[in-house]
Amino acid sequence: MSNLPFSVFAKLCDMLKELYGLSSVADFRATGGGFTTENFLCSDGTNTYFLKRYHTPDMSRLHDIMAAYACFSRGGIPIITPIRNAQGDDCFFLDESWWSVFPFVAGIKKRGEELTERDVQKLGGLLAAIHRVGMDCPPADIQPIALWNKNVFLSEKHALEYAYTHLASKQDVDEMAFENVQIQDRFLRDHHDYLSDISLINHSLIHGDFTHNNVFFKPDGEILATFDLDKTCLAPRGYEVARSVFITCFDHAWDASSFRLAHAFLRAYLAAYPMNFAEFHDGLHAYVSHFMHMTWLEKKILVDRSKQHAALMRSSTVRVKHLSEEFLTLAERLYPFDDATQSVSRPSGT
Repeated sequence: MSNLPFSVFAKLCDMLKELYGLSSVADFRATGGGFTTENFLCSDGTNTYFLKRYHTPDMSRLHDIMAAYACFSRGGIPIITPIRNAQGDDCFFLDESWWSVFPFVAGIKKRGEELTERDVQKLGGLLAAIHRVGMDCPPADIQPIALWNKNVFLSEKHALEYAYTHLASKQDVDEMAFENVQIQDRFLRDHHDYLSDISLINHSLIHGDFTHNNVFFKPDGEILATFDLDKTCLAPRGYEVARSVFITCFDHAWDASSFRLAHAFLRAYLAAYPMNFAEFHDGLHAYVSHFMHMTWLEKKILVDRSKQHAALMRSSTVRVKHLSEEFLTLAERLYPFDDATQSVSRPSGT
């Protein structure tokens, strides 16, 4: 079932019939997940479809997402793309929101603790392929990544501290969220980096959220497809490499096995699309700095009182702790080749 008002559901059924040829809607229900969208499964009795209702009303943002699907699909990336409707569009507008319809794909999703070295090698190779295609065919007008803003972080920190102190009762996840903000604040005082401090190169069209959570595997362990380009943008590929490694290899644990997975991921990526240590170092630097400025998850816990985000809060807490403590040595520990010992040039005056 879904929480759509009946009038909206009725109009949606009409549009699915008119635009996509669904003779009837025999089954329609909301599915879990989706932080930038509401997700639904829909069936006409014969075929099943996956529907996305985007939270953003900005058509320019939808243009970026649809252009990225087209770019990666043309480049041979195994990606689940939206179905083009009778008007020749990849999305439609209903109830103050943009919607897309995708084919339903029955693939295997693996949890972080289930990933093997072979799995992450496949993921690293696919990310390299995505970045090669993204470097060759980025749409000219797609928006660049928006990275950190110190003043925004400080304002949000104060608002979150106020929310925490005024909670009628506090759960362990509230304590985690509050402590995260304090760790982030201390980290940023010690590492007061500005974007100009980091040499960010090789801007390409990136997936934006490439992790094991957004990939389907086949039963034989090969990758079936990736999906979910809701965060696609132009960005340094080193930034996405670092982000993908930390979320895929370290969210379930932070131990020797996590580093083995990270090395396997990076070796596969670098074999397919070489990146020197300096570029990797600066991509990791940018990711950690950006991550330490992020407070959206803490807001979900302390302000919105979301229970849906509790598990994500727990894994984020592990990442905040270790990134803050090990930041200065992580690039050398992760880069799987000998030139990790080379010096990294910094802009003058830093």
